[in-house]
Amino acid sequence: MLKVTDAYRTAITAERRRMRLQAVLDLVSPDIVYGMVSTPEAMTYSRTAQLYDKDIHGPARRVTLEHNRWVLDGSWGLFPGTLQEVPEETELGFASQAMSGEDGSFAAGQVFLVNFSGVARLQTASVHFSEILADGTAADFSAEILDSAGAVLHSETYTGNTAHVVALDGFDVASPTAIRLTVTRWTLPGRRCRVIEIVPGLLEEWGNDEVAGLDVTQQVDVSCCSLPYGTAILTIDNASRRFEPRNKDGIFESIEERQGIPIRIGPVLPDGSVEYKQLGVFYQYSGGWRTGDNGLTIEWTLVDILGLLSRRPFLVPDSGTLPSTLEGWIAACVGQLGTNFASRYRIHEGYGGKAVTAALASIQGRTCGEILRMACMAAGCYPFADAATGYLAAEPMWASGNRVTLDNLSEYPVMRANEDIAYVQIKIYGEGETTVAKFSGTSSASNNTVAIDNPFIHTRDHALTAARAIISTYGGNRIQLSGRGDPASECGDVDSVQLSESAATSARRIEQKFTFRSGVLA
Repeated sequence: MLKVTDAYRTAITAERRRMRLQAVLDLVSPDIVYGMVSTPEAMTYSRTAQLYDKDIHGPARRVTLEHNRWVLDGSWGLFPGTLQEVPEETELGFASQAMSGEDGSFAAGQVFLVNFSGVARLQTASVHFSEILADGTAADFSAEILDSAGAVLHSETYTGNTAHVVALDGFDVASPTAIRLTVTRWTLPGRRCRVIEIVPGLLEEWGNDEVAGLDVTQQVDVSCCSLPYGTAILTIDNASRRFEPRNKDGIFESIEERQGIPIRIGPVLPDGSVEYKQLGVFYQYSGGWRTGDNGLTIEWTLVDILGLLSRRPFLVPDSGTLPSTLEGWIAACVGQLGTNFASRYRIHEGYGGKAVTAALASIQGRTCGEILRMACMAAGCYPFADAATGYLAAEPMWASGNRVTLDNLSEYPVMRANEDIAYVQIKIYGEGETTVAKFSGTSSASNNTVAIDNPFIHTRDHALTAARAIISTYGGNRIQLSGRGDPASECGDVDSVQLSESAATSARRIEQKFTFRSGVLA
């Protein structure tokens, strides 16, 4: 279960609640690699690297002595003594040393240059200035798309701008390598030039008004006998025809496989704020889109990181040297999604360094999905997509979760008997020979058996670890719940479930589905 505050618990179980949805459309190349960034002289409390960190909100409300900027209402904090004392997650963006004059003009143009590589095609870009009204925004500026030789592929000039987010579109350029922003006048006098994000692509935040519908399915298999993955069907407003395949001025061709969309849902708290919980990061996959309603909406079928890896062939390194630990195998799999995915994984402490090996011949022709589940099975954990980060995670089974009461269910729980299993048979790849180990299941009278052929299992201890996880998914009862939903709950949780006014039980959550329509979560 994701961490929540007391206010969240109150709001999510309230008799009446208001839910909010947030999805971030990220149409930046998944293969982009940022290079050198040059900026004007910065004030002390600036972070140039945040110009491309995909955090479009900010900056943090901190006191400066710019005329009429600091409102004495207690909502502005003080900067600490040094920049290093500001927490890394605090969004500062860039703030110039230079300040605008009486008419808002800068004595010299404030020039920003963000270099990058790995972008084959660009149809849109955007610049995000400060969200704080008292900071003002760029009134007069130009934005240019450059190639590797410094030639201008596309340029736009703005005068009298008042928006804090400006999008460039209506162009289509190949192999761009930089965006240059030149600000000459600000909307307010005596202000620093503040830039939060320069985006080679599109980075938009959608809410209840833009999202017409959402269906999310999340699944896990703690036995590692299969590799289920999460999906999201996201339907958004397309009245402007920006994502219309036939619209030559749209940005449809900017949609690429592996572009991620973080999806968050949360309740409105008593103080009016929203505490979002991320359901995961879901990626564009194999052209999973369709338009409907005469093109008024576009529907995307997205998958989580396990979905990206599930059917991807595992490419053996040219050297022929295979990983020897669980972390090595997981890193090898996610790395095949591209350089920017190489670190998108986390492993429970003490498991990443476990010895996990297999012969080269035994993994030839395997998919990354097969490698992941078999390596995790041998190590005593299971793979899933971490909701909070979207990363691939490997964890042993845990025993904590949520409390599900009848008040938050639309009907009484539906129970049925879970399947039993007679035995589990596991092949052990020992040194020079293979043997078979047999473990008793939940019922000797059952017709079900499971045979495991996993080239990562080399000892009886490995086999016993795998058998325990498999047998734990059989026997007992299966429970189906229908209710208002809690986005803080995760698959893998062990929940306390109220079955009636006087009875409760515990069960592991193995699948959950969220449906969001017109502000209602179920």
